[in-house]
Amino acid sequence: MKKNLRILTLASLMFLPAILAANNLYFFSDSDIINSGMSGSYAPFTSGAFSAFTNPAGLGSVQTQELGLMYYNLFDGAMVSCLSYACPIIDRGTLSVSGVLLDSGNVEERDANNILTGTFSDTYKSLYLSYGINILGLMDVGANARYINHDFYNISVSGFGIDAGSIIFLPYDAKLSLFAGDLLEPDFRYSSSSDTLPLYYDVTLGWEKHVLEEISGLVRVGAGFSGEEYITGITAHCGAEFSAYNFLSVRLGFSNSGISCGASLKYSGARLNYALVQTSLDLVHRFSITYDFGDNVRSIESKFRTKEEKAKYELIEQIKSETVSKYEKETEDFMKSGDYENAGISVDKALIWAPGDPWFTQKQAEIKTLLSRTKVINFINDADDLMKQNLYIDAMVSLKNALDLEPDNKEAAAKLANAQELITTLGEKNLAVQEGNKEVIKEHFEKGLASYTSGNYEKAVDEWDKVIKASPMQRMVYNYIQQAQQKIKAKVDAVTAQKTEKDKKLGDLYNNAVLLYTKGDFEKSIGLWREYLKLDPDNQEARGYMEKITKEFLELQKQKLEW
Repeated sequence: MKKNLRILTLASLMFLPAILAANNLYFFSDSDIINSGMSGSYAPFTSGAFSAFTNPAGLGSVQTQELGLMYYNLFDGAMVSCLSYACPIIDRGTLSVSGVLLDSGNVEERDANNILTGTFSDTYKSLYLSYGINILGLMDVGANARYINHDFYNISVSGFGIDAGSIIFLPYDAKLSLFAGDLLEPDFRYSSSSDTLPLYYDVTLGWEKHVLEEISGLVRVGAGFSGEEYITGITAHCGAEFSAYNFLSVRLGFSNSGISCGASLKYSGARLNYALVQTSLDLVHRFSITYDFGDNVRSIESKFRTKEEKAKYELIEQIKSETVSKYEKETEDFMKSGDYENAGISVDKALIWAPGDPWFTQKQAEIKTLLSRTKVINFINDADDLMKQNLYIDAMVSLKNALDLEPDNKEAAAKLANAQELITTLGEKNLAVQEGNKEVIKEHFEKGLASYTSGNYEKAVDEWDKVIKASPMQRMVYNYIQQAQQKIKAKVDAVTAQKTEKDKKLGDLYNNAVLLYTKGDFEKSIGLWREYLKLDPDNQEARGYMEKITKEFLELQKQKLEW
């Protein structure tokens, strides 16, 4: 068995250096496919989920959340894969977590006579916890904490390492990347020996320039060198990248190890990366995909650079969140009870605080549909009641209102047709009666006219009233006119009541007070809430907002004085 193990160890030593490129685990660094395509010269520009493998300082410039996945085959079943996630935090840099796997696949185990006796695997697994932050706009700094596990022929050992780096922003669009790997060197302790990964370093100078504005062109070039503890000499590398339309990027690189090239396609937040890298064994195809999502945190940072502005932002977000949550609960409660009118009012107020909020926008459309349906049902029910009272024209008005809201409502259409038919029939009957009463109508009309001209107005009214009684068609029309006049007056009174100057002013004050607060102008907002309460002193909602905002504003002033 000892002999087999010696042969097995010898075999592994024959192929592992080709993968690991000397004593260090360089396949970890190769997880950044863009950097691989430039032969390691992309470090000054790195800014994404895979920055931890090139220079964690690049995380300091990450703008949005990013998720990355990398995979490529080596040879004879061996493969490398990586999953990485970066999360930027406002004014707190960027955190990143990554996992890397190198799996050799099944390796044949043979004895001294070269007879196959079994298989084994050689696997490296590593977990990265990384952090990067920008310092005063002058440089990015970052570090990795690494856990590495090595499974080899039923032996499992682990080690911990720390890397650190910086990217310095120089004049004339230049950047300098400085990276030191394994400052804390991972130490793998076997039963009878140990193995320590050596310190290594990389220094790369880069330059970028926007060109050809019509295609949004960008040129990046980089060159530098790297070295490793206990190894004499350095490895030089250089590379270039050209991007167009923020969609296509192509790159080329050279190093002591050979030539490399690559390309990226970017659409929306997704980017597909490819690299072809020359190794000591063969050309290796490498692939990765990344996806950017979420808010641009660095853009948000630029809007809140001073402590006062940040404090304002936090206060605004706090009250906005509390208010929106309150209206969300109100809306749900009103909708459960069927009170869609008040639910709509709550939604409208919430959208003043949070314009475009998808939940409230959806509820607004839903409430509009429910209110419309409720109104249709109420109009039809009102029409039924009016028909029972022989108020056919009023019933027709209700049914037409229902059809205006829901043109395809067959029930309303049928009832409208029935009401129209009844009115037409009634009119024809009244007209026939009126034709038979011509002489009576003429007689009482003339008597009324004579009484009126002689100044006997009471007698004139009595005679003309007999005309109306003897003329059913005229009486029906006269009643309709009176009803229409009453409706007109009621409608005018309702509109006047709904749109009083006070109500309009209160609405404007509410909207403007909220708008000024969300813009951070606390003093003016408080002033408007005070005006609101002068017009409506008993409004507890407005009083609560004014007291809350005043309290937060005073707290902000205290903080400002302490700063």
